[in-house]
Amino acid sequence: MRVLITGASGFVGQHALRLLDAVSLEGPGGVFVDLNDAAALRARLAPLHFDAVLHLAAQSSVGHSFAQPEDTRTVNVLGTQALLEALAERDFRGRMVYVSSADV
Repeated sequence: MRVLITGASGFVGQHALRLLDAVSLEGPGGVFVDLNDAAALRARLAPLHFDAVLHLAAQSSVGHSFAQPEDTRTVNVLGTQALLEALAERDFRGRMVYVSSADV
């Protein structure tokens, strides 16, 4: 099974990328795709082949989430929605694991 990992540069993502048969949203030259940039997200997903998604991309700092709640909502909620919409557009039927918190 090939896994798409979002947030592959984070603590868990780095390990998952190394341990699994995986691809990430990181583009050529280490450029990260903004989940809220629908066109860039679709373009990055287009050539990738995967059976499952491990969604780890998030703003994870509790302190930052209280100091900048709109930034956190944009990344954690709207970014996840954009990913789900992009997956639906390509008729993705695999499994997705979304790592989050009760605060979402």
